[in-house]
Amino acid sequence: MKPSANEPPVALIGAGAIGLSPASALARAGRSITVCGGREPVDRIEVTEDGTAETWPVQHVTDPAGTAGHNTANPLTALTGRRADVMRDPGIERVARRLMTKAVLAGRADGAALTDAHVDRALHWLRHVPEGSTTSTREDRLAGRPLEYDALTGAVVRAAERHGIDVPANRSLLALLALLALLALLAAIEPEAGA
Repeated sequence: MKPSANEPPVALIGAGAIGLSPASALARAGRSITVCGGREPVDRIEVTEDGTAETWPVQHVTDPAGTAGHNTANPLTALTGRRADVMRDPGIERVARRLMTKAVLAGRADGAALTDAHVDRALHWLRHVPEGSTTSTREDRLAGRPLEYDALTGAVVRAAERHGIDVPANRSLLALLALLALLALLAAIEPEAGA
């Protein structure tokens, strides 16, 4: 199905296999997709089912500001259960700024070419993502799949620890995400316990 000119584009934050799954479903529904983040450039999504391949074009955005947005928007949308427009909430934006600022400090200490301007650019971008945009971590939580929190938030906390940078908000976020993951695991095995 070709993207519909009547529907606004959807920005999907996260270009991993888990993130591309909801992107392919949205593309099938005729939505134009922008994939944000990931290690390799993505210009299309291809899904093969029953030996038949379908391909949809996507726009791919990757820059350090997007990475800062990715490791902040994903966990915050998973915690709140809200789509990426939660980043427009002033209270959430303050938390996001604190998380990103510390992530940039830890990344810079680890050798990444990050500046404070990346935080401002990422927050600006997140305030303006198309209505209805989501993140792979939120979609994983809603679908009961494992969360990628350790690769995002855990990596920031570990980098900060290596360099003696105090990241209390990031550590708290990591603990909350680990609790969410544990609760999901318990919910998945609880029916088996009663059998």
